[in-house]
Amino acid sequence: MTAESLYVFRHAVLRDVAYQLQLPCDRGRLHALALEILEGAFGGRPAPATPLDGTEGPPPPPAHSDPIAEELASHARLAGPGFEAARALYLRRAAEYAQRRDARVAVRLWTEFAEAAPAPERGEALRLAAAAAMSHGRRDRAARLAESAGEAARESGNGRIEGRARSMQASVLRTMGRPGEALAAFQDALERHRDSGDRRFEAITTTNLANLHRATGRIDDAERLYRAALDLQAATGERWDIPSTLVGLATLLRMTGRLEEAERTYAEGLSLARSIGHRQFEATAMEGRAILCLESGRYDEAREGFLACLAIFRELGNRSSEADALGNVAVYLRKRGRLAEAAATWEEALSIHRDLGNTAAAARHHANFAGVLLELGRPGDAEALALRALDALRAAGNRRFVAVVLVTLARIARGRSRVAEAEALLRESAGIGRDVREPAIEGTALAQLAFLLVDAGRVEEGLAAWREGEAMLRAIREDELPRLEREMQATCARAGVEVPRP
Repeated sequence: MTAESLYVFRHAVLRDVAYQLQLPCDRGRLHALALEILEGAFGGRPAPATPLDGTEGPPPPPAHSDPIAEELASHARLAGPGFEAARALYLRRAAEYAQRRDARVAVRLWTEFAEAAPAPERGEALRLAAAAAMSHGRRDRAARLAESAGEAARESGNGRIEGRARSMQASVLRTMGRPGEALAAFQDALERHRDSGDRRFEAITTTNLANLHRATGRIDDAERLYRAALDLQAATGERWDIPSTLVGLATLLRMTGRLEEAERTYAEGLSLARSIGHRQFEATAMEGRAILCLESGRYDEAREGFLACLAIFRELGNRSSEADALGNVAVYLRKRGRLAEAAATWEEALSIHRDLGNTAAAARHHANFAGVLLELGRPGDAEALALRALDALRAAGNRRFVAVVLVTLARIARGRSRVAEAEALLRESAGIGRDVREPAIEGTALAQLAFLLVDAGRVEEGLAAWREGEAMLRAIREDELPRLEREMQATCARAGVEVPRP
């Protein structure tokens, strides 16, 4: 037995009793001593950081004590008067350390720091707590924290932080499926950033506004804003925010069929995220590239990418991103014909979104899950889920997923011989795909329309729809094309006509 082990408490209660037997003044001195010893063992006390007042410079360099910064803050608090500055220093360092590793812990630490910080720093601390809450998937809490951040900034007269809080509110509204309110809030935030000269957050908000436009089908506006954000980020030299913009732009390029440029842009975002240690967007870039691989039939690469990003999201405590990644795994399983596993994986993803109250995100999963239920021979359940998703997606302005649901509803209507209804749904879906410049959506809707029209005896119209849709899907190497070709062959065989050659 070593000498040190003789002093280890065998029971936590004994330890607590021994602690409580110390006089309060003695306990304070013991905590001060513990703080001093630990600081000495970990390279001394780090230099004070620049204030969180919106004019802060680059982040402070890492310190050896960062992994135990929360413990050091606790010793400083319990040491009593005279240690307030040490407590605030270590609380902030602990929050910054957690921000990149565990969103749930970061929310608590930023909130605690906001209570201890000087008034001019409270607004930004609360905004950072809101950002961490968003990463953890707690949108309601993020909304409350962002509102509190704005109030604290107004009280201290800091227009720069007030603009950042407004941008945070806009991001929360976007993810809650309230696009009109989000648009107004983003535009308000941009004006505040420009008025206060906050160019870094002008770029961040520009990226987030581009994300909103992409989701609501304003593709040209979205692409223009992504490229404007990249120009701003190049001018400011701020590298931390660039992966977010690159991933957003890459996703738009993938959706609009520019696959080679999309893959290069994902790779650029992934490389930069790794080089600067940005784990969240390392995983997000991996996920986007995995979707690209899946849609072009590179299934092994897709599976590897989804599992890798899922592991990072879980490590970071980002439950909303975890649920979205599970949804993509479910899409992979569906495409591989493993329908029961796909259904179970979607149920897991939906359970997380229900726990988080993410109704807008759940609607996207419902859109895909409805298709699996149809393929499992459950058209009634599929229709009920699709109609539920359709209402939520229309309210959120998510035209892309509206188009996906319309195809599922059209397939159900076709199976029930409701030809006119199915045709109207498919033409609406194809029109949305055309409007948002997404050839996968338009091409798939046209292929389904071809099956419907040929079966209905409108052969020439059906063959024309097939030629147009097939050309779109072939151009983007859509992995669903072979399955659709087989269905077209069967449809033409029933009609006694030949399938058009590509």
